[in-house]
Amino acid sequence: MQEVHYTESVVRDAARRGILRSIGPLYIAALLFVAEAVLFGVVRGNYDWSIGAFATVLVVGIIVPVVGIRAHTRAALEKFRGLDAGKASLDFSGGRLQIASALGTLDMPLARISKVWRYPEYWILLSGGSIVMTIPLHGVPSSVADAWTHELQTAGITVR
Repeated sequence: MQEVHYTESVVRDAARRGILRSIGPLYIAALLFVAEAVLFGVVRGNYDWSIGAFATVLVVGIIVPVVGIRAHTRAALEKFRGLDAGKASLDFSGGRLQIASALGTLDMPLARISKVWRYPEYWILLSGGSIVMTIPLHGVPSSVADAWTHELQTAGITVR
């Protein structure tokens, strides 16, 4: 098993990136379109109900991801604070993910993971559309990370 070290900055960044990536660029483009429609209508002096409806959609469209990021960050930080100095041990082998920490142990088949989003500092494992966990890479030898990537790809998991 490989020991990994979580930090508060990794936990916060992973929660933020996970939500933003899951909503995707199309969501951002739609918000920009609605913002443009509201701005264009107000500049032209149009204050009827349709501008109010678009403005409401814009505000809700901004608030929902912000609340999601805050909620995921709080939940992730609560788990992080339960770790012993941010330490956990994990292994990808035999078609399984095994992880042990002060919070407990997990042994699950890799088949439950649908994709992996790789960033230089950490990986985010997803099951369906939900974030399962973040794997920090600081201190993990590249040979171990390469072996994990091979194990995940062998299990048919999309690794990006």
